[in-house]
Amino acid sequence: MTLRSVDNEIERLLLAHPDVMDVALVDEKGFGGHQFTVAYVVPDPERRKAAKSRVFAADRDRRIVQWRKTFDQTYRRGSDNNAPAFTGWTSNFTNKPIPETEMREWLDCTVKRITGLAPPRILEVGCGVGLLTERLAPNCLAYCGTDLSSVAISRLREFAETRAELRHVTLLEREAIDFGGVAQHSVDMVVLNSVVQYFPSIDYLQNVLRQAAETVASGGHIFVGDVRDLGLLPIFHGAVELAKAPPEASGRWLKRKISLAIEQERELVIDPNFFRGLSRSIPRITGAEILLKRGSNNELTRYRYDVLLHVDDPTAQISRQVTDWQAGEAALEELLARFREQQLAEVRLLNMPNRRVAADLATVRSLWRADDRQLVRDIREQVVELVNAGIDPEACWQLAETLDYDVRVGGSPNSVEGRFDVALADRKRGVERPSLQDPTVIQSDAPVATDPMGAAYMQQLGLELGNLLRVQLPESQSPAAVIALNSLLSIQAPGLAPRMTPDGVAWADGGQTVEG
Repeated sequence: MTLRSVDNEIERLLLAHPDVMDVALVDEKGFGGHQFTVAYVVPDPERRKAAKSRVFAADRDRRIVQWRKTFDQTYRRGSDNNAPAFTGWTSNFTNKPIPETEMREWLDCTVKRITGLAPPRILEVGCGVGLLTERLAPNCLAYCGTDLSSVAISRLREFAETRAELRHVTLLEREAIDFGGVAQHSVDMVVLNSVVQYFPSIDYLQNVLRQAAETVASGGHIFVGDVRDLGLLPIFHGAVELAKAPPEASGRWLKRKISLAIEQERELVIDPNFFRGLSRSIPRITGAEILLKRGSNNELTRYRYDVLLHVDDPTAQISRQVTDWQAGEAALEELLARFREQQLAEVRLLNMPNRRVAADLATVRSLWRADDRQLVRDIREQVVELVNAGIDPEACWQLAETLDYDVRVGGSPNSVEGRFDVALADRKRGVERPSLQDPTVIQSDAPVATDPMGAAYMQQLGLELGNLLRVQLPESQSPAAVIALNSLLSIQAPGLAPRMTPDGVAWADGGQTVEG
């Protein structure tokens, strides 16, 4: 890759566009030796902000229509008898379906987490073809499922009519934000499982949660499942791109690709602190627990979490004994045995290093330390040995069961390394279910979520500019693509490691950070 100065016709045409503030042309070389040019542009921040405000509603509606078409097409590929099936669950690492055994384990763990609260009346937003409905509804007095996809609702309705235990289920085709006809305080739990990543913005999610809170009776819950973790987004994209990169690609190329993948993220990826701070804007939400997912060590458990929001429940339990995990401290078994010997009713272990993400974390850090000229095959050889540092969260669940403790395992506040907290309560001493709720409101300038609408704007701008150049320049002079970025740093300095900031992505080099 060669970054060159742009004092030519391409620069003039791109900078003439009112939305463009900066331009860079990059001479690329494909793996087969093919030469081509890519134009990178940086939008004017004020113009971008104004454009988003001006077209937000239209773009949001367009995005919803696109998701509806996507879901309809996906659900049409389901089973012939309309029974709930795992459709569309594809690994980002392999582009192949996630093994059904792992998906069934994922479903079993989600069902167990919800049924542990025994909600008699459930409203499920985004029910799909009924993976949860089939399992939860038979134990409920009332169950309502809504979904954006007419195909999903039609399939699930036909299936429910063949099952006596599902005849009481009400199914409605509607957008997630539509709570029309649902009475206040009429359900015990609202479930949004593996759907919020498709929402157009964090404001949209907040609106959904505000309405959901009004429908839940006092003492009830909102369960938000399968949320992608913003703090781990750079590690996720780094691990995915390294797994998929051609062996002959350079480290510089790979680092740039990772940075671009982060900038161009189209799904809603959320910082857990967003949920911890909801009580400030939605008073009926009186507590939030960030729960690690239980199951096989795959991308669903490494990079996603569940959220349990408490509605009108002021009795948040905070463990009386709190211990901060320190490197070199006693093994987990010894630590918990000590608590048992001291006959503690409750205990919380904080900031435990997460073995699930240790290998990906070490791999991506090694990548950023590697020479830009190194090839992917060489970088892979350097990190071939998986790192087994830290504690596997599953060990906490299993050990607590052997000690007859109730346990909750959840993410540590402000951790970008996947660290987690554990809350334990001794059943024999009559302590109610342990809680990971924290009365401390996390204050931070960090972003609370990605910006899917902003990413859509950037993609649309790149397409618009590419079409403009093709109309006004001969084909031989037009760049292969035009890509809009928040900053040219992602291509000018790919050796800098990406991190999330209030303005999007920034790049850090040792102790110094250059804002994008």
